[in-house]
Amino acid sequence: MLSQTELQHLPVTDLAMLGFLPERLSIKEIVSMYFSGECEKKYTTNVLRCIQTSLMNQLITACEANDLLYEGDIKGWVYTDTNPYSLARGGCFVKYNDPKFYMEINVFSKPTKKIQEQSNKDQIPKSDIKADYFACSPGDCTIHKSEFERFLKTNELWPVENCLLTAWWTNDEILCNEPDSENITQEDDCSKGRRNMQVQHISELIVKIGFDPLNIPLGGKQAIETICLNTKKNLFTKDGFKRAWQKANQLNLTRVHNKEGYCQTKL
Repeated sequence: MLSQTELQHLPVTDLAMLGFLPERLSIKEIVSMYFSGECEKKYTTNVLRCIQTSLMNQLITACEANDLLYEGDIKGWVYTDTNPYSLARGGCFVKYNDPKFYMEINVFSKPTKKIQEQSNKDQIPKSDIKADYFACSPGDCTIHKSEFERFLKTNELWPVENCLLTAWWTNDEILCNEPDSENITQEDDCSKGRRNMQVQHISELIVKIGFDPLNIPLGGKQAIETICLNTKKNLFTKDGFKRAWQKANQLNLTRVHNKEGYCQTKL
C-alpha cells in the first residue's frame, strides 16, 4: 500500500489507474482524463487539443454562470507565499520577468490554426508582482466529484464511460454494493461461483477504467489488482486475483499489450 505522501507525488492518471483519485479534481485534470483511453485514440493530436479546449471553455463558462460549483478564482489568480484557495491547485511557479512563461504555459492552446480560431479561456493571469510568484489559471480551480456528477446528469452527459475519469466514481459503486461479510474461506475462494464473480468484476473494472480488455497496457494488470485487493477485500485475495486473471485470459476476456514480446525481453 502506498503512503499518503507517495500518492501525493503521483500523476493524476496513475492515481486513476490505482483507484486513489482525490475527492476534488482540477478542471484541467477533468478535461485530460475525460479524453483518455479509447476516446483519445480516435483523434489526431491537433483535433484532440481542439476538443479539449472546447470542453475546457464549456466548464469554465458553467463555473462563471454558477452552474458548476468550484474552489478558486475562475478568472485566475496569483500569489507569492500561500495559496488563498486551499482546495484548489497550486498553479505554476513563475520566475520574475520571464518572457517565455506566458508563451508556453497553456497546455490546451498550442499554436494550431483551429485552436487559434477558438478563444481559449484557460489563460494564466499576468501580474505586476516584482518577485517570483505562483500563477493559477481558471483550469486550476477544483470541482468535487459529486458536484461534477450532478452537472453531468443535469446536462444528460451521464454516465462517463471508456476513459480514466470513470475511476473517480468506481470506488463509490464498489462500496455501495459491498456485502457485509469480510472473511473469505479457502473453500469459498476456490468455488466456481466465486471465481465467476471475480472474473466478472475484473472485466467490468477494466471497462470502467477505460482500457481495451484485449490490449491492456503494461502496468495495467498491477493497477487493476491493486484496486481489487484494496476495494473488494471480501471477494479477492492475492491468490484469488491471480487465478481469476488466469481464467479471464483462458476465456479470452483479457490480454496484456505485447505480452509475448514482454516475456521474451524478460527471458
